[in-house]
Amino acid sequence: MTEFGSDYHRCDSPFHGSATISTLLPAHRLYASGRMALLAIARREGWKRLWVPAYFCHEIIDVWKHEIEICLYDDYPLEANDEDLVRSLPYEGGDALLRMNFFGFRGRRSNQGISVPVVEDHSHALTSEWSLHSDADWCMASLRKSLPLAFGGVLWSPKGLQLPEYPASDATCDRLAAERYEAMALKAQYLHDGGDKETFRRKFIATEEGLDGINGIAAIDDESRRILQKTDMATWNAQKQRNWQAACKQLERFEVAGRAKASSPFSIIVTLQDKEARDRFRRYLIEHSIYPATLWNIPEEVPFARCKDFGERMLSIHCDARYNEQDIQEMCETINNYDANH
Repeated sequence: MTEFGSDYHRCDSPFHGSATISTLLPAHRLYASGRMALLAIARREGWKRLWVPAYFCHEIIDVWKHEIEICLYDDYPLEANDEDLVRSLPYEGGDALLRMNFFGFRGRRSNQGISVPVVEDHSHALTSEWSLHSDADWCMASLRKSLPLAFGGVLWSPKGLQLPEYPASDATCDRLAAERYEAMALKAQYLHDGGDKETFRRKFIATEEGLDGINGIAAIDDESRRILQKTDMATWNAQKQRNWQAACKQLERFEVAGRAKASSPFSIIVTLQDKEARDRFRRYLIEHSIYPATLWNIPEEVPFARCKDFGERMLSIHCDARYNEQDIQEMCETINNYDANH
């Protein structure tokens, strides 16, 4: 049975190899989530305010707001001149800046001349040129966004600054991770044999809600650490790159964002004319066992119209290394059969 997207099933073993996170990032700290990685350094450094792109996951912003004041700035994935933007913000003492490589669209940025500490979020492109040759004070990523892990976040310093102390393990996080790996195994079995999917769907939902309910900082669980230490990230991302390129060639009549410039793509980002058209297309995909993500729902009170507009018109269609080029061809044939008039 072939389904595309949604949560990962257990699929890490074919990608064991030597280009692991320890090879790419010799000095780092691992957390249960990316949001915890940022909180760890914000607490340690005592930052008062954090400048965050308005186009971002606001559920995570709401978590950070409990500990640090958030200022939004008008950056979004298709911004052509974010360099000038981040240098013109009205920084004050105690501020820090968060920059993001949205969907792997962006080439390397420099932080020279920015007067406050800079954290870069490389969740969408951990092995990109920008990530591996950053000059930021700190970098972080949510590992489970782009790798087949139950939980996981990472923090490192390209400048070699002192990292926070190793986080302590958390029994609740460990239990939730174990339950999520059970869901991933059940999904793998379902994809192979068919059957009832509600059992693993309930587990995925429950563990996601459980992680959202943890306000502290916790270490990555042992199973996620073990998988991460064996996963060849270069091989995983090379397959994703091939899949993305194959999809771009086949989806010629769709507006694929970043088609000409994504150097380390996260997923296939398709934009539609408006929210209604997006939602019709999304329903069609789900009816045909393609489960895209909407990233993100920007709250009405956010004053930056283009960020909200992009969030309402986009779909993120997975093309990671769970699939090969033949799978992607099958998926694209289904997508190309979509008739927007029906």
